[in-house]
This record gives sequence, C-alpha cells and structure tokens, in this order.
Amino acid sequence: RPGREVARWRTRAGRSQRCRGALRLRVAEFVLAMLALKEMERFKEQLRHDFELGNAPTDFSLNPELVEKDRVFQFGAVLHRSKTGIKVGLQYRPVANQKFLYVLAVKPGGVCAQYNWEMSQHSRESQLFQRQIMAGDEVICVNGRTDVDDMKRVLLEEPMIILRIKRYPISERPAREALASQKVVAPAPIQDAHQLRGAPAPPPPPGPPRG
Repeated sequence: RPGREVARWRTRAGRSQRCRGALRLRVAEFVLAMLALKEMERFKEQLRHDFELGNAPTDFSLNPELVEKDRVFQFGAVLHRSKTGIKVGLQYRPVANQKFLYVLAVKPGGVCAQYNWEMSQHSRESQLFQRQIMAGDEVICVNGRTDVDDMKRVLLEEPMIILRIKRYPISERPAREALASQKVVAPAPIQDAHQLRGAPAPPPPPGPPRG
C-alpha cells in the first residue's frame, strides 16, 4: 500500500506539473498575441495618420548640411500631387540656354514642402536626408523632359512628378547663381548676306515696263 500511494502521488504531481507548464505556455502566447495586436493597431493608426505641415520647416534656403564640399551631387525626387489644383510650391527661374530650372525657394504648404518634411525625418547620415530640395538646386529633368518649357508644363499639370536635381558644392554656387541671373539677349536677325559682310544691299530689281 505505501508503494501504491507514493506512485499515485507521483502521478498526480506529474500531471499537475504538466498542467502548470501548459498554462504558463498559454498565458505567454496570450500576452504575445495582445502585444502583437497592440503593435498592429499602432501601425494602422500611423497609416491612417495624415501628415500635418503646420510644424514643417518654412526655411529651405542654403543648408550647409545638405551641400557637398567638393563634388556635384545629383539625386532624384518624386512628388505626388494628390488632388488637382494643389501647387508644387517650387519657385524657380528658367535658364533656357543652359536647360535647367534654378530653384529660388520652396514655398511652405506645397507638395515640395511636404516632400522635404518627409525626407527630413530620416537620420542626418542617410542619403534620403540629403535629398531635400532647397534654394540653389538645379532641376535638369522633369518626367524625362529636359526642355525648359516642357519641364514647366509638367510641373503645372502632371499629378506625379519625377525630378532630377543637380546640386553644386558651396565653392561653385556663386558662379551658378550668377549664370542663372544672366539675361539671354537674342541676336538681331540678319536680313541678307550683304548685311553680314557690311556691304550695302543692292538696289531692288526694276519693275516690269509700263505699256
């Protein structure tokens, strides 16, 4: 009898221990599931969250952190116009003879300002942080077009805008600004070859005789 009682006690203790282990496992699984659900809800809330530009920076002038010291930096930028009528918010000066748009300023509240705000959320060591658009940048291509008039039309009309931007180092920026400020004067049209040589033009041929 004593041996049987001991065996029964051991059997009951083993069952109880297994039950406690299974209970702990289920509790752990429940806690992990609740944490995953909480994280999922937080992620959904972030997706539903609309970025507010009220606290976005309004000064997009020269930022030394974004300018390479000794080399030209080229990068791409993708702008999405979610609704018709929303402005890009990019003030520029077209330079037709050099085929680029010289950025004068980024206006707050536009699509470009929203793009800059999103890029500024990355770490300062990231290439994405360096891709903020600022004054002094040169837009050399818009949606595959390099003609100045075509680039201007795309910026006004297209809902999705893919920019190719060139940024010169600080040492070259004054010269680029002076180049963008120059006014292109069209040469006077040449009437004929005699004017090109500086010789007087011949008299017009006589008209038909009058009868």
